[in-house]
Amino acid sequence: MRNLSGLTSIRFFAALWVVLYHLAPNWDLLRNVGPIVYVGYSAVTLFFVLSGFILSYNYLSSDYRPQEFWVARAARVLPVYFAALIVSIPVFLHQCLKQGIPFVPAAFYPVVMVQAWIPKVALLWNGPGWSLSCEAFFYLLFPLILAPMARLFRRTFAGTFAAVWILGIVPSLIYAFVRPEGLVDFESHATLLSVIKFNPILRLPEFILGIGIGACYVDGKRFSNPVATAVLSVIGLVVLIVSLWKMPYPSLHNALLVPVYAVLIFALACAPNILSNPMLVLLGQASYSLYLLSDPTYSWATFLAKRYGLSVHGSFNIVYLIIILLVSVASYKFIEVPGRVYIRSRFAVKKRRPFSVAV
Repeated sequence: MRNLSGLTSIRFFAALWVVLYHLAPNWDLLRNVGPIVYVGYSAVTLFFVLSGFILSYNYLSSDYRPQEFWVARAARVLPVYFAALIVSIPVFLHQCLKQGIPFVPAAFYPVVMVQAWIPKVALLWNGPGWSLSCEAFFYLLFPLILAPMARLFRRTFAGTFAAVWILGIVPSLIYAFVRPEGLVDFESHATLLSVIKFNPILRLPEFILGIGIGACYVDGKRFSNPVATAVLSVIGLVVLIVSLWKMPYPSLHNALLVPVYAVLIFALACAPNILSNPMLVLLGQASYSLYLLSDPTYSWATFLAKRYGLSVHGSFNIVYLIIILLVSVASYKFIEVPGRVYIRSRFAVKKRRPFSVAV
Protein backbone atom coordinates (compact mmCIF):
# COMPACT_ATOMS: atom_id res chain seq x y z
CA MET A 1 0.00 0.00 0.00
CA ARG A 2 1.10 3.56 -0.71
CA ASN A 3 2.87 5.37 2.11
CA LEU A 4 0.70 8.35 3.07
CA SER A 5 3.50 10.57 4.33
CA GLY A 6 1.27 13.62 4.67
CA LEU A 7 -0.85 11.81 7.25
CA THR A 8 2.28 10.85 9.17
CA SER A 9 3.51 14.45 9.22
CA ILE A 10 0.15 15.92 10.27
CA ARG A 11 0.31 13.78 13.41
CA PHE A 12 3.31 15.84 14.54
CA PHE A 13 1.42 19.12 14.21
CA ALA A 14 -1.56 17.64 16.06
CA ALA A 15 0.62 16.35 18.92
CA LEU A 16 2.47 19.68 19.11
CA TRP A 17 -0.90 21.45 19.26
CA VAL A 18 -1.78 19.39 22.35
CA VAL A 19 1.58 20.12 23.96
CA LEU A 20 1.20 23.88 23.39
CA TYR A 21 -2.34 23.72 24.78
CA HIS A 22 -0.97 22.22 28.00
CA LEU A 23 1.79 24.85 28.15
CA ALA A 24 -0.50 27.83 27.53
CA PRO A 25 -1.60 28.49 31.15
CA ASN A 26 2.04 28.91 32.21
CA TRP A 27 3.42 30.75 29.17
CA ASP A 28 2.47 34.36 28.48
CA LEU A 29 3.56 34.07 24.84
CA LEU A 30 0.93 31.40 24.18
CA ARG A 31 -1.76 33.12 26.21
CA ASN A 32 -1.43 36.08 23.86
CA VAL A 33 -2.02 33.85 20.83
CA GLY A 34 -5.52 33.20 22.08
CA PRO A 35 -8.11 30.78 20.71
CA ILE A 36 -5.91 28.65 18.45
CA VAL A 37 -3.82 27.40 21.35
CA TYR A 38 -6.70 27.18 23.81
CA VAL A 39 -8.62 24.81 21.53
CA GLY A 40 -5.62 22.47 21.33
CA TYR A 41 -7.66 19.74 23.03
CA SER A 42 -9.49 19.36 19.70
CA ALA A 43 -6.36 17.76 18.23
CA VAL A 44 -7.43 14.55 19.96
CA THR A 45 -10.52 14.54 17.74
CA LEU A 46 -8.17 14.76 14.75
CA PHE A 47 -6.27 11.76 16.12
CA PHE A 48 -9.47 9.72 16.52
CA VAL A 49 -10.64 10.48 12.96
CA LEU A 50 -7.16 9.82 11.57
CA SER A 51 -6.98 6.51 13.45
CA GLY A 52 -10.26 5.33 11.91
CA PHE A 53 -9.12 6.43 8.45
CA ILE A 54 -5.72 4.71 8.59
CA LEU A 55 -7.12 1.45 9.97
CA SER A 56 -9.88 1.44 7.36
CA TYR A 57 -7.29 2.10 4.64
CA ASN A 58 -5.04 -0.70 5.87
CA TYR A 59 -7.62 -3.38 6.66
CA LEU A 60 -10.75 -2.83 4.61
CA SER A 61 -9.44 -4.73 1.59
CA SER A 62 -7.29 -7.15 3.61
CA ASP A 63 -7.88 -10.72 4.67
CA TYR A 64 -6.93 -10.68 8.33
CA ARG A 65 -7.90 -12.34 11.57
CA PRO A 66 -9.01 -10.22 14.54
CA GLN A 67 -6.16 -11.67 16.62
CA GLU A 68 -3.65 -10.41 14.05
CA PHE A 69 -5.16 -6.94 14.22
CA TRP A 70 -5.16 -6.83 18.02
CA VAL A 71 -1.55 -8.01 18.24
CA ALA A 72 -0.52 -5.37 15.70
CA ARG A 73 -2.33 -2.65 17.68
CA ALA A 74 -0.85 -3.81 20.98
CA ALA A 75 2.60 -3.73 19.42
CA ARG A 76 1.95 -0.21 18.18
CA VAL A 77 0.66 1.39 21.38
CA LEU A 78 1.82 -0.54 24.44
CA PRO A 79 5.63 -0.02 24.58
CA VAL A 80 5.50 3.78 24.82
CA TYR A 81 2.24 3.75 26.79
CA PHE A 82 3.82 1.73 29.60
CA ALA A 83 7.12 3.60 29.34
CA ALA A 84 5.17 6.82 29.96
CA LEU A 85 3.45 5.24 32.98
CA ILE A 86 6.77 4.12 34.43
CA VAL A 87 8.44 7.52 34.21
CA SER A 88 5.27 9.11 35.64
CA ILE A 89 5.17 6.98 38.81
CA PRO A 90 6.53 9.71 41.15
CA VAL A 91 4.02 12.25 39.81
CA PHE A 92 1.21 9.72 40.18
CA LEU A 93 2.14 8.96 43.77
CA HIS A 94 2.10 12.68 44.52
CA GLN A 95 -1.34 12.99 42.91
CA CYS A 96 -2.70 10.13 45.01
CA LEU A 97 -1.35 11.62 48.25
CA LYS A 98 -2.56 15.12 47.42
CA GLN A 99 -6.08 14.00 46.47
CA GLY A 100 -6.39 11.25 49.08
CA ILE A 101 -6.84 8.54 46.44
CA PRO A 102 -5.74 4.96 47.31
CA PHE A 103 -2.82 4.04 45.05
CA VAL A 104 -3.70 0.41 44.28
CA PRO A 105 -7.25 0.77 42.91
CA ALA A 106 -6.35 3.98 41.07
CA ALA A 107 -3.26 2.39 39.50
CA PHE A 108 -5.25 -0.57 38.21
CA TYR A 109 -7.35 1.44 35.75
CA PRO A 110 -4.56 3.00 33.64
CA VAL A 111 -2.64 -0.30 33.61
CA VAL A 112 -5.58 -2.08 31.96
CA MET A 113 -6.44 1.03 29.90
CA VAL A 114 -9.97 1.60 31.21
CA GLN A 115 -9.43 4.95 32.96
CA ALA A 116 -11.52 6.89 30.43
CA TRP A 117 -14.60 5.00 31.61
CA ILE A 118 -14.22 6.31 35.18
CA PRO A 119 -14.52 10.11 35.42
CA LYS A 120 -12.60 10.57 38.67
CA VAL A 121 -9.49 8.74 37.47
CA ALA A 122 -9.56 9.56 33.74
CA LEU A 123 -6.56 11.90 33.97
CA LEU A 124 -4.64 10.19 36.77
CA TRP A 125 -1.10 8.88 36.38
CA ASN A 126 -0.41 10.16 32.85
CA GLY A 127 -3.18 12.49 31.71
CA PRO A 128 -2.87 12.06 27.91
CA GLY A 129 -3.31 8.30 28.41
CA TRP A 130 -7.09 8.77 28.61
CA SER A 131 -7.27 8.92 24.82
CA LEU A 132 -5.44 5.58 24.56
CA SER A 133 -8.11 4.15 26.82
CA CYS A 134 -10.63 5.26 24.18
CA GLU A 135 -8.47 3.87 21.38
CA ALA A 136 -8.28 0.50 23.15
CA PHE A 137 -12.09 0.37 23.07
CA PHE A 138 -12.11 1.37 19.39
CA TYR A 139 -9.57 -1.34 18.57
CA LEU A 140 -11.63 -3.93 20.40
CA LEU A 141 -14.66 -3.07 18.27
CA PHE A 142 -12.88 -2.45 14.98
CA PRO A 143 -12.94 -6.00 13.51
CA LEU A 144 -16.67 -6.16 14.31
CA ILE A 145 -17.73 -2.76 12.97
CA LEU A 146 -15.41 -2.21 9.98
CA ALA A 147 -17.42 -4.07 7.34
CA PRO A 148 -20.92 -2.95 8.39
CA MET A 149 -19.83 0.68 8.82
CA ALA A 150 -18.12 0.65 5.43
CA ARG A 151 -21.30 -0.72 3.84
CA LEU A 152 -23.37 2.07 5.40
CA PHE A 153 -21.05 4.79 4.19
CA ARG A 154 -20.85 3.25 0.72
CA ARG A 155 -24.63 3.07 0.50
CA THR A 156 -25.22 6.73 1.40
CA PHE A 157 -22.10 8.61 2.42
CA ALA A 158 -23.62 12.04 3.11
CA GLY A 159 -26.55 10.69 5.14
CA THR A 160 -24.43 8.29 7.21
CA PHE A 161 -21.75 10.90 7.81
CA ALA A 162 -24.33 13.44 8.97
CA ALA A 163 -26.08 10.94 11.26
CA VAL A 164 -22.86 9.77 12.93
CA TRP A 165 -21.58 13.34 13.23
CA ILE A 166 -24.79 14.41 14.95
CA LEU A 167 -24.41 11.51 17.39
CA GLY A 168 -20.94 12.81 18.15
CA ILE A 169 -21.85 16.45 18.72
CA VAL A 170 -25.20 16.19 20.52
CA PRO A 171 -23.91 15.19 24.01
CA SER A 172 -21.31 17.95 24.25
CA LEU A 173 -23.63 20.62 22.80
CA ILE A 174 -26.46 19.69 25.16
CA TYR A 175 -24.08 19.82 28.10
CA ALA A 176 -22.57 23.12 26.95
CA PHE A 177 -25.88 24.95 26.64
CA VAL A 178 -27.90 23.28 29.42
CA ARG A 179 -25.01 23.66 31.91
CA PRO A 180 -26.08 20.89 34.32
CA GLU A 181 -22.96 21.50 36.45
CA GLY A 182 -22.87 25.28 36.12
CA LEU A 183 -20.19 27.27 34.31
CA VAL A 184 -17.19 25.11 33.45
CA ASP A 185 -13.95 25.55 31.52
CA PHE A 186 -10.99 23.45 30.44
CA GLU A 187 -9.67 23.36 34.01
CA SER A 188 -12.95 22.02 35.47
CA HIS A 189 -13.19 18.42 36.69
CA ALA A 190 -16.94 18.06 37.17
CA THR A 191 -18.10 14.45 36.93
CA LEU A 192 -20.58 14.72 34.06
CA LEU A 193 -18.19 16.99 32.16
CA SER A 194 -15.54 14.28 32.42
CA VAL A 195 -18.02 11.75 31.04
CA ILE A 196 -18.75 14.01 28.07
CA LYS A 197 -15.07 14.61 27.36
CA PHE A 198 -13.55 11.19 27.98
CA ASN A 199 -16.13 8.41 27.75
CA PRO A 200 -15.15 6.05 24.89
CA ILE A 201 -18.74 5.50 23.73
CA LEU A 202 -19.28 9.24 23.34
CA ARG A 203 -16.00 9.56 21.40
CA LEU A 204 -16.66 6.53 19.18
CA PRO A 205 -18.47 8.54 16.43
CA GLU A 206 -15.23 10.38 15.67
CA PHE A 207 -13.46 7.08 15.03
CA ILE A 208 -16.38 5.78 12.93
CA LEU A 209 -16.34 8.91 10.78
CA GLY A 210 -12.67 8.17 10.10
CA ILE A 211 -13.64 4.66 8.99
CA GLY A 212 -16.21 6.21 6.65
CA ILE A 213 -13.82 8.53 4.86
CA GLY A 214 -11.28 5.68 4.76
CA ALA A 215 -13.82 3.50 2.94
CA CYS A 216 -14.43 6.35 0.51
CA TYR A 217 -10.70 6.60 -0.14
CA VAL A 218 -10.28 2.83 -0.61
CA ASP A 219 -13.07 2.95 -3.19
CA GLY A 220 -10.97 5.32 -5.30
CA LYS A 221 -12.60 8.66 -4.57
CA ARG A 222 -10.15 11.58 -4.79
CA PHE A 223 -10.07 15.38 -4.64
CA SER A 224 -9.17 16.94 -7.98
CA ASN A 225 -6.92 19.55 -6.32
CA PRO A 226 -5.90 18.08 -2.95
CA VAL A 227 -3.18 20.61 -2.11
CA ALA A 228 -5.53 23.58 -2.48
CA THR A 229 -8.21 21.67 -0.58
CA ALA A 230 -5.80 20.96 2.29
CA VAL A 231 -4.77 24.62 2.48
CA LEU A 232 -8.39 25.78 2.43
CA SER A 233 -9.32 23.28 5.14
CA VAL A 234 -6.57 24.62 7.42
CA ILE A 235 -7.73 28.20 6.77
CA GLY A 236 -11.31 27.12 7.42
CA LEU A 237 -10.26 25.44 10.67
CA VAL A 238 -8.57 28.61 11.91
CA VAL A 239 -11.59 30.74 10.96
CA LEU A 240 -13.98 28.35 12.71
CA ILE A 241 -11.90 28.22 15.88
CA VAL A 242 -11.58 32.00 16.07
CA SER A 243 -15.31 32.38 15.39
CA LEU A 244 -16.60 29.65 17.69
CA TRP A 245 -14.15 29.33 20.57
CA LYS A 246 -16.21 31.55 22.87
CA MET A 247 -19.12 29.12 22.65
CA PRO A 248 -19.90 27.53 26.04
CA TYR A 249 -17.32 24.92 26.96
CA PRO A 250 -17.09 22.06 25.84
CA SER A 251 -18.87 22.76 22.52
CA LEU A 252 -15.67 22.26 20.51
CA HIS A 253 -14.23 19.48 22.63
CA ASN A 254 -15.65 16.46 20.83
CA ALA A 255 -16.84 16.06 17.24
CA LEU A 256 -17.92 19.55 16.15
CA LEU A 257 -14.85 20.17 13.96
CA VAL A 258 -14.79 16.65 12.44
CA PRO A 259 -15.99 17.72 8.94
CA VAL A 260 -12.98 20.04 8.59
CA TYR A 261 -10.61 17.37 9.88
CA ALA A 262 -12.15 14.83 7.50
CA VAL A 263 -11.54 17.11 4.51
CA LEU A 264 -7.97 17.80 5.64
CA ILE A 265 -7.16 14.10 6.15
CA PHE A 266 -8.69 13.10 2.83
CA ALA A 267 -6.85 15.89 1.00
CA LEU A 268 -3.50 14.92 2.51
CA ALA A 269 -4.11 11.29 1.55
CA CYS A 270 -4.80 12.39 -2.03
CA ALA A 271 -1.52 14.31 -2.28
CA PRO A 272 1.32 11.78 -1.84
CA ASN A 273 4.12 14.37 -1.91
CA ILE A 274 2.64 16.92 0.47
CA LEU A 275 4.42 17.25 3.84
CA SER A 276 6.87 14.54 2.76
CA ASN A 277 9.97 16.26 4.14
CA PRO A 278 12.05 13.54 5.89
CA MET A 279 12.35 15.57 9.11
CA LEU A 280 8.62 16.16 9.23
CA VAL A 281 7.96 12.47 8.61
CA LEU A 282 10.35 11.51 11.41
CA LEU A 283 8.65 13.92 13.80
CA GLY A 284 5.31 12.50 12.70
CA GLN A 285 6.53 8.99 13.45
CA ALA A 286 7.65 10.21 16.87
CA SER A 287 4.38 12.07 17.50
CA TYR A 288 2.89 9.24 19.57
CA SER A 289 5.86 9.46 21.94
CA LEU A 290 5.63 13.26 21.87
CA TYR A 291 1.99 13.08 22.92
CA LEU A 292 2.36 10.48 25.69
CA LEU A 293 5.68 11.62 27.13
CA SER A 294 4.96 15.36 27.11
CA ASP A 295 3.41 15.47 30.59
CA PRO A 296 5.98 13.33 32.43
CA THR A 297 8.85 15.13 30.68
CA TYR A 298 7.40 18.49 31.74
CA SER A 299 6.98 17.28 35.32
CA TRP A 300 10.59 16.10 35.52
CA ALA A 301 11.89 19.24 33.80
CA THR A 302 10.06 21.56 36.20
CA PHE A 303 11.15 19.48 39.20
CA LEU A 304 14.81 19.72 38.20
CA ALA A 305 14.54 23.41 37.32
CA LYS A 306 13.02 24.29 40.68
CA ARG A 307 15.55 22.13 42.52
CA TYR A 308 18.37 24.14 41.00
CA GLY A 309 16.62 27.49 41.46
CA LEU A 310 15.78 28.06 37.82
CA SER A 311 12.68 29.84 36.53
CA VAL A 312 9.97 27.67 34.98
CA HIS A 313 8.56 30.48 32.82
CA GLY A 314 9.51 32.09 29.53
CA SER A 315 12.71 30.59 28.11
CA PHE A 316 12.23 27.44 30.19
CA ASN A 317 9.28 26.50 27.96
CA ILE A 318 11.42 26.83 24.83
CA VAL A 319 14.06 24.57 26.38
CA TYR A 320 11.33 22.11 27.36
CA LEU A 321 10.01 22.00 23.79
CA ILE A 322 13.49 21.19 22.49
CA ILE A 323 13.90 18.50 25.14
CA ILE A 324 10.54 16.84 24.48
CA LEU A 325 11.19 16.76 20.73
CA LEU A 326 14.52 15.02 21.35
CA VAL A 327 12.96 12.67 23.90
CA SER A 328 10.15 11.76 21.50
CA VAL A 329 12.51 10.92 18.64
CA ALA A 330 14.71 8.86 20.99
CA SER A 331 11.64 7.09 22.36
CA TYR A 332 10.45 6.29 18.84
CA LYS A 333 13.80 4.82 17.83
CA PHE A 334 14.74 3.00 21.05
CA ILE A 335 11.40 2.09 22.68
CA GLU A 336 8.58 2.23 20.16
CA VAL A 337 10.17 0.48 17.17
CA PRO A 338 12.05 -2.26 19.10
CA GLY A 339 8.98 -2.83 21.30
CA ARG A 340 6.75 -3.16 18.27
CA VAL A 341 9.09 -5.66 16.63
CA TYR A 342 9.36 -7.71 19.83
CA ILE A 343 5.61 -7.92 20.49
CA ARG A 344 4.75 -8.76 16.90
CA SER A 345 7.36 -11.50 16.77
CA ARG A 346 6.62 -12.84 20.25
CA PHE A 347 2.85 -12.96 19.84
CA ALA A 348 2.57 -13.51 16.09
CA VAL A 349 -0.66 -15.25 15.11
CA LYS A 350 -0.04 -18.39 13.11
CA LYS A 351 -1.25 -18.21 9.54
CA ARG A 352 -4.26 -20.31 8.63
CA ARG A 353 -3.44 -23.39 6.66
CA PRO A 354 -5.57 -24.12 3.60
CA PHE A 355 -8.10 -26.91 4.16
CA SER A 356 -7.35 -30.08 2.23
CA VAL A 357 -8.86 -33.54 2.01
CA ALA A 358 -6.69 -36.61 1.63
CA VAL A 359 -7.80 -38.91 -1.15
